[in-house]
Amino acid sequence: FLHDEEPRFNALDPIMTLPFKHPLNLLRKSILKARKYINPKKSIDDRLKHYFKHEELRTMLSFQSKYLGMAPQEAPAFFTMLTYLEHVKGLYHVEGGLNQIHEAMKGLFIKKGGQLYLGTEIKKIHTHKRRVTKLTLADDSERFYDLVVSNIDVSHMINAVLETEASYTYTQETLKNMAYSLSTYNLYLGINRELPLEHHTFIFPKNYAENAKKITKDYQLPDDYMFYLHAPSKLDSTLAPKGHSSLYVLVPVPNNRSNIDWETEGENLRNLIIKTLESRFNIDNLEDSIVEEKSITPMDWEKDFNVYLGAVFNLSHRLNQMLYKRPQNAYNDVKNLYLVGGGTHPGSGLPTIYQSAIVTADLIIKKYKK
Repeated sequence: FLHDEEPRFNALDPIMTLPFKHPLNLLRKSILKARKYINPKKSIDDRLKHYFKHEELRTMLSFQSKYLGMAPQEAPAFFTMLTYLEHVKGLYHVEGGLNQIHEAMKGLFIKKGGQLYLGTEIKKIHTHKRRVTKLTLADDSERFYDLVVSNIDVSHMINAVLETEASYTYTQETLKNMAYSLSTYNLYLGINRELPLEHHTFIFPKNYAENAKKITKDYQLPDDYMFYLHAPSKLDSTLAPKGHSSLYVLVPVPNNRSNIDWETEGENLRNLIIKTLESRFNIDNLEDSIVEEKSITPMDWEKDFNVYLGAVFNLSHRLNQMLYKRPQNAYNDVKNLYLVGGGTHPGSGLPTIYQSAIVTADLIIKKYKK
């Protein structure tokens, strides 16, 4: 499997580093070279079946589709490149948490002369003759800019922030008919003792395919959940006091097209997580050991973080919503508006989101550098 994946990865990876402003971009030499590796009618699960008969092994090798907000039975086959990437290149933990990447970028930005305004909500992006002219902030003050790079959730931006007449390719009506990723329930815990957990733990449902169908197709809560447990303090002492533990639990759930009552179901799921941790890892009285707690439901993602439908992995990564069919890094309808994040090319997942910023930066440099 890894032997066959290497040339596929080498052919497909460059595609993720290039912008796609027009369908004709599909005729690039690098794209034509990679065509034989795309397998448009195959899913991740289909491809893994070619190599692995054991269903549980296929499940273990396909969980990366979670980064896309999709089930392995529907995620395009070429995304097995994620499985290859993790097994061959490895995974890295950033000491102090992933926020330290942003802190480093912040330091460089300021060093280069940038001015940073945190907690400054953008109320409206104004345009004239297909160009951004100014931004209105939450306090109704206005700021004028020659160029704007937005990391606002793309669908929320089009629905609520960008002036309505500025979008022709992706209208509010268009967005309603597009496919979106699943959502997540997130639970963050500070525990006043050390836990018998590894850095990363996955708990899979007995029927992974049925679990995925319930969440992504039926918009229902499954009977048996998948849990991802992240205990970073296991190897990073900066993330919990000595003798304590930090724990993050992620549970894939339907996005807000489900109309689930998260006031009730959020509490139910939280209690199920605690019971599952106690029973599966022989942890007594975990409830009494919790000293810090925060949860985020799909409704919280939408209301508090402006994530459309609470779909944290943004637009689904179906082939008809990728490459030039995804909102572009140089935004399709506004000449000086650029996008970064999971809703633009190349897609969601943290490394891919950083790649979107690189693609965007290259476009800006190419256009404006004298």
